[in-house]
Amino acid sequence: MKIKVEICLGTTCHLMGASELVDLERQLPAELVGMIEVIGSACLGACHNRQYGGAPYVRINEKQLISEANIQTITEYLLREIGENGEL
Repeated sequence: MKIKVEICLGTTCHLMGASELVDLERQLPAELVGMIEVIGSACLGACHNRQYGGAPYVRINEKQLISEANIQTITEYLLREIGENGEL
């Protein structure tokens, strides 16, 4: 089963760097290649009450929300979780 990585592509997240996250699969370390599925989402609903400071947002396997996401923070999260749990 692949790890589902949803990238918020809503206006705020897009402007705050989500457009760069679409290339996540190409920038992964070898041990993660083929293990994830990157999906774009129109909105993850994370900017409640105009709280835009955490954008861009990424959700992992529909449960873990990462704010201020970038390639490095997503990769570190995935490697840490796989290392601790054997899988996500």
